[in-house]
Amino acid sequence: MDRFFIELNTQERVEEYLRIMGKYEGDVKILAGDYEVDGKSVLGIFSLDLSHPVEIILYAADEEIKKRLEKFRV
Repeated sequence: MDRFFIELNTQERVEEYLRIMGKYEGDVKILAGDYEVDGKSVLGIFSLDLSHPVEIILYAADEEIKKRLEKFRV
């Protein structure tokens, strides 16, 4: 399991993040304050306050997915 903070503060960043995560087979959660959503859910992600970094939890991360998410890290 890997945990780190990412920034999804624009629609373009969310769309790019979702394209990457669409190829990820493992489970992923996003935490923002007291809220936790499925990290692959468009509606879930847009229901969060994205003006601040959010925490992502990858339950079965490989090096490739971590590398592709590096540009979002805070």
